[in-house]
Amino acid sequence: MVRPMKNITFAAALALSIPCFGQTLLYDNGTFVTHPGAGPDGSDLSVTQNGIVISLGNDRTTTSGTLKLADNFVATDNWRLTQLYWYEVQSQPAADRHTDFRIPEAYVELYDGDPRLGGQVIAGDMMTNRLIGGVWSGAWRLSSSGNFDNSRPIFQCTIDLSDFPVLPPGEYWIAVSVEGEPGVTSAIGSVPIPQDAGHNATQFFNGNWVSLPIDFPFKLFGTIGSACGTADFDGDGDVGTDADIEAFFACLAGDCCPTCHSGGADFDGDGDVGTDADIEAFFRVLAGGEC
Repeated sequence: MVRPMKNITFAAALALSIPCFGQTLLYDNGTFVTHPGAGPDGSDLSVTQNGIVISLGNDRTTTSGTLKLADNFVATDNWRLTQLYWYEVQSQPAADRHTDFRIPEAYVELYDGDPRLGGQVIAGDMMTNRLIGGVWSGAWRLSSSGNFDNSRPIFQCTIDLSDFPVLPPGEYWIAVSVEGEPGVTSAIGSVPIPQDAGHNATQFFNGNWVSLPIDFPFKLFGTIGSACGTADFDGDGDVGTDADIEAFFACLAGDCCPTCHSGGADFDGDGDVGTDADIEAFFRVLAGGEC
């Protein structure tokens, strides 16, 4: 049934006053650190293996087109992703060595399977800059000689995934492309994890996906077990619009659009349909919070 407007107004006010709920580390693909605490002032080192490059390119703007790096993960429950930590390195000129985060852009695509085998993009694109910010990871990338230099600090990029759909259990592939630091001419790329059997990442290069015998370090954050809806309630690709609000209230009244949230008026996924909790959850998500 349609809720009285006073309840809706209360829910909206409540949503704007509630801070975002804490996120959980859902997945960690491994570390690039090979020598913990072995660098200056206790910093970490990531030393290349023989035959493995310093980094693999994923620069969005090159003469070969957009470069992307992709690796897989397995969702073990219903996962609502909120953030991705991805790690990048770019050689710095001798005149400007620093650990300030200056990467300006990051782009993400989520695939429903291995892109080399026909996996399709189900979220994200190479047009939307999703970079929230970043920090120096506290580690340096070195060649296999192990001789220290400070030209390649490794940076952690924090990337927004909050509008991605809930992922049912299964295997997915995440692809990342970035823009390097402005004014630096050297290529930017991701740092591989020390090589091991079973590593199976891939690079999009010259219009094709190329197999790599390595993996990349990344971390996924979010919440578990909720089939909560998103701020793109009507599923048209535009997030948090008047059309989404109108579609939500129409669904509360029993008229859900074909592309609307799969749970319909059970927005929070708790099994109870069209409750105050669903309305409150909708406005929390609309305001940028968690379900």
